[in-house]
Amino acid sequence: MLFSMQFWQLLVLVSQLGMIAAVPNQHAVRNSNTAVAFMKGAGGLKGVFVFVPEGNTIKMSIEYSGVPEGQSFAYHIHEKAYTNGNCGSGGGFWNPTRSTMKAPGSCVAHAPGHCASGDLSGKHGKLVGHGAKSTSLRIFDPSLKITGSSQGIIGKTLMIHNAEGTPVACDIIAHKA
Repeated sequence: MLFSMQFWQLLVLVSQLGMIAAVPNQHAVRNSNTAVAFMKGAGGLKGVFVFVPEGNTIKMSIEYSGVPEGQSFAYHIHEKAYTNGNCGSGGGFWNPTRSTMKAPGSCVAHAPGHCASGDLSGKHGKLVGHGAKSTSLRIFDPSLKITGSSQGIIGKTLMIHNAEGTPVACDIIAHKA
């Protein structure tokens, strides 16, 4: 009888510990649905891009500063993670749907189905220069997925290009901690 009572007490204790241990994991799963990229470039360029699921789309909250007055900078998701501090090593536009886009720059907002999924500024407009003033944007894009698969944005490079098309800032999109 003593063995039986100790067994049941131990079983109850273990099950309670398991329930307590599950709480942090549930919190971590909730956070993993959000992705973020932090960028800092020359000339005071800064950008924070936060990706959050909202219904059947992804809401991008963008906060940036340092785009010179009178200029517009493009921003794109590229197909792989950049290496060795070289933004250009992020590859071409991320295009998991193999859109009918002919060339970079041919994407237009009124026909986003013809755009690479990663051509964010083609689909939603460029980052308009306001100098050091901080600017906020909210954009919705149903073609994005917050996963680490080839169909998702996790592990891909988010890049900002200056008016000449040169990469000036980048970061690897990651799950928000």
